[in-house]
Order: sequence, then C-alpha cells, then structure tokens
Amino acid sequence: MEIPEPLIDFIQRTVKPTERKNFAKELHQGYQVPIRKACKLMSISTSYYYYTHRSENRNSDQLVMRMRGLKPDWEKQEILSWLAREGHEINVVVGQYKRK
Repeated sequence: MEIPEPLIDFIQRTVKPTERKNFAKELHQGYQVPIRKACKLMSISTSYYYYTHRSENRNSDQLVMRMRGLKPDWEKQEILSWLAREGHEINVVVGQYKRK
C-alpha cells in the first residue's frame, strides 16, 4: 500500500513527533499493523518508536535545578566538593556524575 505524498506532508507539518509515536503505537497495538508500516505511515523512524527516556535524565534535571540556587561565583572545585558532599560520584574527564 503506497501512502499518498500529500498525506505524509500533512502529518509531518501538523502532528508533533511524540503524538505520531503514540499514533504508531495505537496502530500497532490496536489494529495489528506491523511496526515498520505504522512508523512509515506516521513518518517516524523505528528507532524513535522504540526509544525511551533514561531515568537518569530526570535525576540530572533535578540536580541542575538545585545547582541553580548555588552561588554564581563558585569555582569548579567548590561545585565538585558540593556534589561530593551530596553523594554524587564525579567523573571530571567527561563531565558526568553518578548517584552513589
């Protein structure tokens, strides 16, 4: 089944990617449309269909919000010391942290 080009253009211009992902899931789960075909119809990649956000991103977002309340004139070492006191393991080389 060939999808008309105007329909694809309309979907891409008017429907947000997250909504297209939800529509593709509904097509697959509710109507037994194969995932590849549902993704093609909704103009999303199959990798985007399977992608889920990592929970670590939520932790880092909360940390950034707390860090905004710190003194703006703190140096790097002071921030790293504060993170260590808060229980975060620091990887200075790549600038990432892990919760202990």
